[in-house]
Amino acid sequence: MIRTKLLIATALLAPIITAACSDVTSPKTGAPVDYSPAAIIATQSASAVTVVATINGGGTALMQVPAGLLAGTTSFGGYITLYSDGTAKGELHCVDQHGSTLPGNVWGQVTSWSMDVNGVVSLTISDGRLLAFPGGHPQNIGTFIVRIQSFGGKGVGHWTLDIPDGFGGWLTVCDELLTSGQINIRWE
Repeated sequence: MIRTKLLIATALLAPIITAACSDVTSPKTGAPVDYSPAAIIATQSASAVTVVATINGGGTALMQVPAGLLAGTTSFGGYITLYSDGTAKGELHCVDQHGSTLPGNVWGQVTSWSMDVNGVVSLTISDGRLLAFPGGHPQNIGTFIVRIQSFGGKGVGHWTLDIPDGFGGWLTVCDELLTSGQINIRWE
């Protein structure tokens, strides 16, 4: 039993000791390298992309005028995973219902995310699509950003949809306040 544990310990420590010894005897050409197990684990962890949070939700919202350009009722839904390197994966749908200023389905794959100092989470959709009602074919509308102002349910959950303004900035076209459902975030 003791012999087995000694063999396992030797197998685990041999590469670290060899590297440390070769570092001591080799010519110095730069900053010393830390071969401690803690440093090796930290280096491996630092390079790994991890899940930061997941956002999910769905329901209905009322577009707030005059904050946004469009008015009406929206159904929405999405499930998005946020990663430590600023990338994101998931899909977001926003359906402006009949009677709205511009009825149709806007959707796309979320490719990146950021969070500002006020806690607003911005989700970038780089290949957005639009299917206008009463029908037709989906059109590529390019990049748009959904900014989640606050997470929560009816009367609390709040988000905006921004499009490029043509001058290097962003124009809010939809300003949505939830009337049912919820938008949730779960931090890892």
